[in-house]
Amino acid sequence: MSVFTSELEALVAKEPLIPYRAIAERVTAAKGSDLSREERVAISKVCMARRYAHKCAEAAEERKTEDEERWGSECVQSTNRFLVLTAYTTDTYYADIGSFCAAVNTVYCKRHGYLFREVTLPLGEMQAQIAPRDFGGYHKVLLLLALLRDERAYLTAAGVTHILWIDADACVVEQDVTLEGVLVRAGGGSGCDLVIAEDQSPACLLNSGVFMIRVGAWAERLLQAMWDEPKYHTKRHYEQSALEKVLKQWGEGLEAIQPFHSYVSGNRSLKHFPHVCVLPRRDFNTHLVDDDAEVVQSDGQERATFIFHPAGRRGKLELLRKMVQLRAPRDTDTDADTDK
Repeated sequence: MSVFTSELEALVAKEPLIPYRAIAERVTAAKGSDLSREERVAISKVCMARRYAHKCAEAAEERKTEDEERWGSECVQSTNRFLVLTAYTTDTYYADIGSFCAAVNTVYCKRHGYLFREVTLPLGEMQAQIAPRDFGGYHKVLLLLALLRDERAYLTAAGVTHILWIDADACVVEQDVTLEGVLVRAGGGSGCDLVIAEDQSPACLLNSGVFMIRVGAWAERLLQAMWDEPKYHTKRHYEQSALEKVLKQWGEGLEAIQPFHSYVSGNRSLKHFPHVCVLPRRDFNTHLVDDDAEVVQSDGQERATFIFHPAGRRGKLELLRKMVQLRAPRDTDTDADTDK
């Protein structure tokens, strides 16, 4: 085993991206015998680790180069600035939900100095914009693509480094949590391109109801790939499934973590990938109310610590009101602004 170990370490040191087959052939030749199962597994793990490290290094270098080109090599943006974006239809049941959440989120943005944009439109107009897709979730992809392409000059002039998308039925329930803090926790500075939470159920890995993207070429490519992916136009879970498929095709490696969800594994650590950071649902985007059985039975470990998003639940407006009332003191401006 000593020959195997030394040969393996020497190879990966000289050629970090050497493929599995080449390592296996060289180590086999050095040993003069076939590889054992344990040796094959060890080589596979080394290859995966080296590819992952290389992807992370590439992603970091791309972000650094892009920042220098955008802000100037001598005045790279030292602080981050955020634009919070939401949208909803004015002639569906989302009108009341959307306006309630927008009021809460506006207070949050004003408190921390974030830009806030609220897009409202009739259902027919929204459907016409996303046709032939018929699921409203694709509208967020369209809006974000338009921002990154058509309003890139505005984003740069305003110093916007990141955009937080928040679904119409989601609102901040812990107003002291900052996006700067979320970003630092996810990787620091411009250390990742997509910050997102795991899904509310094991049916999907990620929940696209709330996510933060870094303004840049990678985010634009990702959104375009989601828009172009035809398989999920009419299949669950629509743009969310398209996102997962694209990330898998691009080799981010999310599927390698099993079990993936923190509430299944009990491991509430962040999951880091070359371009993506995945937070536990409680820390970014959860559908659980404080007195739900799952929160109580977990001794509060599944309690929302940032955004409440009752995806897939009935009586959304009532649940949203309840969570805001549970978290916000009665005499704050937040209650006054959202008590509609």
